[in-house]
Amino acid sequence: MKKYLILFFISIFIYSIHFAVTKHGIYGDGNGYYSLAHTLFFQRKLNFKPIYQHLSHFQGAHYVFSRVFWDTSNTNTYVNNCPWLIGTALFWIPAIFLTSIVNLILYSHTYMFHPIYEAVCGTIGILLVLFGLRLLELFLKKYFDSKTSSITIIALFTASQLFYYSTFEPALSHQPAYLLVCLFIFLYQRGYKEVKKSLCMGLIFGLLFITRIGDVVLLVPTLLIVFYSWIKERRLVNLGLFLIALLIAVTPQLILQYFMYGNPFQNPYLQGEKGTFTFISISSLLIHLFSPAGGFLLWSPIFIPSLAAFIFMRKKVKYRKIATLFLITIITYIVFISIWTGIIPAGFGNRFFISAVPFFSFGLAYVISIFNKKAFIYLSICFIWNSLLLTYFLIQ
Repeated sequence: MKKYLILFFISIFIYSIHFAVTKHGIYGDGNGYYSLAHTLFFQRKLNFKPIYQHLSHFQGAHYVFSRVFWDTSNTNTYVNNCPWLIGTALFWIPAIFLTSIVNLILYSHTYMFHPIYEAVCGTIGILLVLFGLRLLELFLKKYFDSKTSSITIIALFTASQLFYYSTFEPALSHQPAYLLVCLFIFLYQRGYKEVKKSLCMGLIFGLLFITRIGDVVLLVPTLLIVFYSWIKERRLVNLGLFLIALLIAVTPQLILQYFMYGNPFQNPYLQGEKGTFTFISISSLLIHLFSPAGGFLLWSPIFIPSLAAFIFMRKKVKYRKIATLFLITIITYIVFISIWTGIIPAGFGNRFFISAVPFFSFGLAYVISIFNKKAFIYLSICFIWNSLLLTYFLIQ
């Protein structure tokens, strides 16, 4: 556990410096999720005017600018539009609540737009990633020795885009989504025939749906196996409880959409406002994987050997089942991303793939276990590459 404490302090240190330089701790899409969390906690209703006023005239390090980049015009229910999913806000609200309690106890009289509330959201993001890494390590230990599993975790943190989103921009929807994916495959490995596991899986799937809708594709291949097993063994109670838990998990989003648009089923993501599907093309696939503007494998080449490793792992009985499942999951997700009309999102690398990292890690662990010292050399090169790209990105 010592390494996680070290990684936490490294993340907090870098995040604090970045915060001090930029004068704020939430960036990009995170401002939308923060608007939701802040409004629901402080206003207790969909009154976005205070937070929008604050973010639209934000005093940065050098000038005043707007952190609101989406349409905020009134909806048909006469509230300012906030077209973001509620999942991330649900992870942040408890931290905002605890911070407010501490402020009351200390009589600090911290006003509701104090930077501390942004800072705690970023801190939560860091903790979510580290907790996800811990679950991933426990998952890997079922197939590899402790040393290999530990090295894999450190490599994921230091030599891939996960480092940037654990330190510089930890307050996005990717961090909770990453944790949910790690938790799901961890539970799958531990067995899914118990009733309580069915409930947990339903809650996780539902929470992921209202956090990052597209990322649920990563869970579909595994879920098909789970559903097939339940139906084959006539465990219909498990299936029913899964669906009930799923409905409970998505209810906050349905309520939000009802009060936002007057229709619980009106969702900007599902109605094409955030992008639409098209036919798959080689160019689109190559752009998402190898584009200099943020291609996943070009910016995080540490995962290239993982894809090749899955082919060899399928020949070994010990790894065959899980390797086949993960390879199908990765291919499915790559195809899904490639047929989406949305371009590579702004940020370090292709952050669409952050939630897919747990699946790539299995192949990476195999490479490390087989090649040992040679793998260490490759990981070192990837670390240097990641550092150079990070320097270039920050300068730009």
